[in-house]
Amino acid sequence: MSLEITESDTYTFTGFNEIGCETSTDFVVEFNSNPDADLGEEMRAECLGIPVSLAVEEQAGNSYIWTMDNAPISVDASIIINDDPGDYAVTVTNSAGCSDTGVTTITFNEPPMLSIEMESAFCEGLDTELTVDTDAASINWLFGADVINQNVESINVNEAGTYTVEVISDDGCTINEQVIVTEISNPVIPIDNIDLCPNESMDIVVDDDFVSYEWIGITATGPEANVVYEEVNQVTTENASLTVVDINGCTTTQEFTITFNPVINATVVDEVVEICIGESANLGAAGGNSYLWDDPNGSLDDPTSPNPIATPDRTTTYDVEVSDDCPGNIEELTVVVVVNNLPIANAGIDTCALIDIPFQLQASGGVDYAWDNEDLIEGSSLIADPIINIDTETTFTVTVTDDNGCESTDQVTICVNDPIDVLEPVTVITPNGDGINDELLFRGLEAFPTNELTIFNRWGVVVFKKLGYQNDDLRWTAMRGGEELPADTYYYILTFEDVTIKKSITVIRN
Repeated sequence: MSLEITESDTYTFTGFNEIGCETSTDFVVEFNSNPDADLGEEMRAECLGIPVSLAVEEQAGNSYIWTMDNAPISVDASIIINDDPGDYAVTVTNSAGCSDTGVTTITFNEPPMLSIEMESAFCEGLDTELTVDTDAASINWLFGADVINQNVESINVNEAGTYTVEVISDDGCTINEQVIVTEISNPVIPIDNIDLCPNESMDIVVDDDFVSYEWIGITATGPEANVVYEEVNQVTTENASLTVVDINGCTTTQEFTITFNPVINATVVDEVVEICIGESANLGAAGGNSYLWDDPNGSLDDPTSPNPIATPDRTTTYDVEVSDDCPGNIEELTVVVVVNNLPIANAGIDTCALIDIPFQLQASGGVDYAWDNEDLIEGSSLIADPIINIDTETTFTVTVTDDNGCESTDQVTICVNDPIDVLEPVTVITPNGDGINDELLFRGLEAFPTNELTIFNRWGVVVFKKLGYQNDDLRWTAMRGGEELPADTYYYILTFEDVTIKKSITVIRN
């Protein structure tokens, strides 16, 4: 009697005798695992010159037998094969006596040729060329784990690190090499901008271990240069540079400027400035980069400005010191601000005009005049004595300007009267040629152009008669037929509208 068991477990055997009595026995069946002797691919093509490692998992209690073409070669868990093709097998036996055998056939192909420089470097800001010499069917360039180019023999790189070139033959034989690429810092040549004062010079000295030196803007050939002051009329800045090459072939160009400061040649915009009292003056100096004004009465807004604003209340002399950053390069100049008084404007006394009768304003105190209320002025409003014609009381303002251009204002108020209310009889004239009361003139008569004047002597003889008196330039000056009338008492009748004035008039000639 037999039983085939295929799984590890606990089993029970039960038996019966001839009279049917039963007995049972338990037993354990345990299957041991075979060891793993898998060597992977049954056929492997490797590259000559590249060692091949074959290995199985190493466990305590296992034994190993390696054979090549059935000939024993090793009892280790792994072997290294160097260019020996053949059938390789390994038998692994564990402590339970279980075993497994793995087999693989290895052939060797001729690897592609691969030649490359193992190190390369580039200067900061540039790149370097990596070139491989190979007869491989394909080429892979890698940076880290990333493929960055394929099937080209040369690449340019500008990042430091480890690059790998992998070449593959037609039969799949692959070999690779690594190239360490480093970045070389460019040389440092610190040169500051140069500022030269009159008669100064400066030496420039840089490291003397560079391969070459090229100066531009300075006459020099090596690591040292001397910059000498050049005479200039104004601040002049020139560009210069030095280019060096170090032993690695790396290059740096340092650009800098050379500034020449002239001997101070200061100027002022105006040596004398005239203003009117209460006004400000813009002072101006030039020729330096530092300015210091003497401010005797505290009337400058900024004594350190080249163009301060002065507001003096009297004529003031300001001294300015003009300098630059060069020691002793100083010049002092003077500006006088003349403060002129304002003119005394006089628009005339307040008075009255007659309705519809032109009235002449009279201002004084300057050389130029400007009146407001231009719409009430006949002719120009830019004269001292314009003619106005108003029908209501009006205040006129005149702006008076003197020879210095200073201005002031004054006002005059002109009221308005009815001519009849102001027309008064005239009783005396003095025609003696002194320009005062030489002619008979009725104030306000111009408002009544339709009038008639008749003058008699004491015997009733008419000595003068005129229609529309004071409508033209003809005035009675005690003359008759071109002859002077004697000093005496005369009589006149003046009629206009419904008014008649009869009065005596005395002629006085002394």
